[in-house]
Amino acid sequence: MNSADCKAGFRVEKADLRTDALHIPAVFHCKQRSICDSLEGLSMLLRRTNYRCRFSDMIQCFARPVSVLSLITNEVT
Repeated sequence: MNSADCKAGFRVEKADLRTDALHIPAVFHCKQRSICDSLEGLSMLLRRTNYRCRFSDMIQCFARPVSVLSLITNEVT
């Protein structure tokens, strides 16, 4: 993803997405054994909170089922 896509999709610059500064764990493990890295999890949370969208609208961007998107977003929160 380039910087323009990041700004349009998440309302932040790509260089500003630093998970180490936010003390976010490197990997998220969900109850149904789904695994997600910190940057993808943060991106899901930003997408969900900045643009009031349904999880089904995020399938195209993250290529994960609705149930997994919900679990990962809740873990990051």
